[in-house]
Amino acid sequence: MRRTLVTLVIGSGLLLPTSAWSAAPPRPGPPPLRMVATDLDALVPEAPAAEPLVTSVATSATGSIRQVVVWPGQKWSGLSEMLAGHGAVEVRRGAGRLVFGDRTEELRAGLLLLLRELPDAVVDVRGEGPLVLLVHVPQAAGRAAGPSAAVLEAAKLGSIKRVHAIDGFFLAGAVAKPDLEAAQRAGVVSVIDMLPVAEHGDFDEAAAVRELGMAYENPGWNGPQQLTDELIDHSRELLRSAKRPVLVHCASANRVGAIWLAYRVLDDGVAYEAALQEAKTIGLRTPAYEPIVRDYVERMRSAQGAETDLARIEAQRGSLSAVAYNVALEALADERRAESFYAAVIDRFGAKPPFSRVIGAERRHQQHLVDVLEGHGAVVPPKDPA
Repeated sequence: MRRTLVTLVIGSGLLLPTSAWSAAPPRPGPPPLRMVATDLDALVPEAPAAEPLVTSVATSATGSIRQVVVWPGQKWSGLSEMLAGHGAVEVRRGAGRLVFGDRTEELRAGLLLLLRELPDAVVDVRGEGPLVLLVHVPQAAGRAAGPSAAVLEAAKLGSIKRVHAIDGFFLAGAVAKPDLEAAQRAGVVSVIDMLPVAEHGDFDEAAAVRELGMAYENPGWNGPQQLTDELIDHSRELLRSAKRPVLVHCASANRVGAIWLAYRVLDDGVAYEAALQEAKTIGLRTPAYEPIVRDYVERMRSAQGAETDLARIEAQRGSLSAVAYNVALEALADERRAESFYAAVIDRFGAKPPFSRVIGAERRHQQHLVDVLEGHGAVVPPKDPA
C-alpha cells in the first residue's frame, strides 16, 4: 500500500506532520498554512545511488521540507549548510547517527530532533537499509506579512558572488561547476539557466547539472529585443512548475531580476512597486528591461481580469494573505473531492476498512481547514450538495 505524508506548513515557521496536531489547530490563533500530500515511497529509489539523495518534498512561504536518503557506507555532510542555523530533522526510516561538534545523536525511525547551532554536522547509517530523513527548514520568525509571507534575503551558495533566496528560489549570477555542487549539497533539485549557450564558453552547464542529478532548463536570452512576451510566458511557466529548491541564474542576476518582476506580480500577487524593488535588489539594472516588463504585466492583468479577481480575494481573505487564502481553498477543495470519492466507494462496497477510516480522516482535515479560514475571518465556500 502506498504511504502518503500530509504535512502542514505553519505560518510561524514551524513545520509539523498532521499526526502532531491536537483536535484543534495550534494556538495562539490559526496561522496561514499550506497542505502538501507527497508519495514518500516514490522518492526512495529501490537501488542505492552513488551519493546521498536530496529531494524537495514541499515548499511554501514559511519554509521547505526536503527528504534525504543516505545508504550504508555513505556519509552526508550537507545538513549544516541546509539548515543554516535552525530547523528540525524527522527520521522516517532506518537508523543512524548525527555527529555535530562534540555531540552525537542516535537516529531511529520516528525520532524528531529540533536543532539549533549545528556546526559541521555529519550523518551516517547504522544497519543494512537506507536512512531516510525529512529535513524541515523554516523561514525566520517575525517577518512582515503581505501577499506572500516570503522575504527576499541575501544568501550564500558556493562562491557565487550575488545570490538572494526566497520561497525555495535561489536567484543568482554566474555559476561554475563547484557552485553547482554546493547547490546540490544544499538541497537544490532544479536549475534554470537564463544564459544563451554561446555565453557559456567551454563550460557545459547542462551536462554538469544533470550529472549531479538536478533538472535543467535553459530559457536563454540577452538584450531588450529578446525580452518578448513569449520568453516571459515561458520563463514564468518554468518558475511555476520547477521543483524547488531551484537555482535561477544568468551572468549577473540582471536578466533574472527582469523575469522575477513579471513572475512576482502576476503569479505571486505582489504589488508592482514592491516586486520592482525585489528585482533591483536581485540584480535588475538595464534601464530598458523594466518598461518592457511593466507593459507586459499591464496587458496580462487586463487580459486575465486580474483586477476583478484580486478585488474578490481581498474581500474574502480576511487576515490571510491572498496566496495563503488561495492555497487553503485549494486544499479544502481537494479534501472535499477525496471525501466524495470515498463516499462513492462505500456506497458501492459498504463501510469497510480502510475506506471507512479514510473518509473520517478526510472530514477531519476539512474541519481543520475550515477552523483556520474562519479563525482568520475568511469566507469558507459552501460545500457542493452530494
